Amino acid sequence: MSADAMRGRFLLLAPVLAGALAAPPAATAAEPPDGQFSVQSINGSGCRAATTQVRLRDLSRVDVSFTALQAQQGRGVPASSRRSACTVSLRAPAVRGYTFGVDNVLLRGRATLPAGTSATATASSWFVGSPRTVHAEREIPGVFDAIWDLRAVVRPGSVSWMPCGTNTPVNLRVDVRVDARPGGVGRISLDAGTNEPSASYRFAWKRC
Repeated sequence: MSADAMRGRFLLLAPVLAGALAAPPAATAAEPPDGQFSVQSINGSGCRAATTQVRLRDLSRVDVSFTALQAQQGRGVPASSRRSACTVSLRAPAVRGYTFGVDNVLLRGRATLPAGTSATATASSWFVGSPRTVHAEREIPGVFDAIWDLRAVVRPGSVSWMPCGTNTPVNLRVDVRVDARPGGVGRISLDAGTNEPSASYRFAWKRC
């Protein structure tokens, strides 16, 4: 595997801290309680009506599939198409004594990038009102014409936890963009054309 492929495929999610959380992190790892997340909102240029499906499994995993989240740039392509994004906001059921955070993300899609073009896929998650964001990205240089993925695991000490004693929604954002030289047309999507979801999120749970 080339150095570019190794660099692009596996990136460690790194939290960006902009202040202290309102409550201390949880202390004891635990199995997730019973129940399902509920969808609070779906917003963004890449998730128009009927193009995004959220599969609520249990409180350990959520899958999202996109059919219109794509970006392209090049000759004859509107500048507004260079970037596309979507934010899915979820809320866990109210379960006293527990908290959770994203600890694993997998994105899948397809890109067609001639020489001189590149694309970037980004995954971010944060709790509403919290200054702490977990972020990972993959840069894909051309020439490239294949399915791509972004696999990222959060170190146990770097998980961003929902403040204990709250029931705060978590935002899950995906973003794709293309940079192309004049004359070349590059494309990237979060739809690999398979039966697999576009984005899979796994959650760690702890007792407060």
